[in-house]
Amino acid sequence: MTDSLRPQPHVRLPGIEPDLELLDLASINLGKSGFECSRLEIDGVPALTALSQFGFLFVASFLTVDAMLTAEPRFSGELARLLTTNDELARTRWDGYLVLLTSQNAEAHHSQSLFAVAYNLRQVRRLLKVGVEPTITGVGRALRPVLPLVVPQYLKASLNPLTALEERLLRDGFDAEQLTVALRRFDQLRVAGMTSSADESAIDENSADEER
Repeated sequence: MTDSLRPQPHVRLPGIEPDLELLDLASINLGKSGFECSRLEIDGVPALTALSQFGFLFVASFLTVDAMLTAEPRFSGELARLLTTNDELARTRWDGYLVLLTSQNAEAHHSQSLFAVAYNLRQVRRLLKVGVEPTITGVGRALRPVLPLVVPQYLKASLNPLTALEERLLRDGFDAEQLTVALRRFDQLRVAGMTSSADESAIDENSADEER
């Protein structure tokens, strides 16, 4: 870790309980999406930096919503410092996000504070997620707004549109056997139709030649 990426000394955050499980799951998801992740601590609270060509993320997770809201100003300030003092991160300034996660669901009295923080665009952008399911899939959903878009397999260069359609319908829950029969029948009719059209074109050309 370069010196400019080391957190500045600060008063230890009181009563802040991190959620290490969510942080580990975030690291797995980000690594799979091409981010280079590093661990650090901010006033005794474990955190994660994640850098890729798409931007820079500063991630932390907490056991409670209250802890997340309490830690947010300190973490926002640290991210703002990193984005202005590190040459490597300068290019990502407008692609820098503070990501704070908790598996605890928000209560009614949290709504105003969460709204104010999420829509505070001063210095850095913030993504706050509550009620995060502590699984790879659940954390992946929470991180989706800051992850690069993934092109679905069925949209990747498929030379056969029917194959792409079949993959899509299978994912949507269609019965594989029935789908195979239906698509095979469709393909047979399509080929028969093309053959018939070709024969008709040949007849038309022969007729034209005879008239000439």
